[in-house]
Amino acid sequence: MIQKAWASKRDPLFLPGNFNNRILIDACIPYDKKLKGTFPVTVDVSADLRKRLRSKFSQLFPKH
Repeated sequence: MIQKAWASKRDPLFLPGNFNNRILIDACIPYDKKLKGTFPVTVDVSADLRKRLRSKFSQLFPKH
């Protein structure tokens, strides 16, 4: 968490004094664990569920 990070007035979270607060998340897979195959598998859904979700929420998914 970074408090009082430098900001500009274009930032929608702009605070008085040209600052804002930020949270950074490192969502990278460690390369050594990927190579060793020790990183947990990625959670996925079935092709059928994916199709139903894309149909139900089509406005949220770009057309290919």
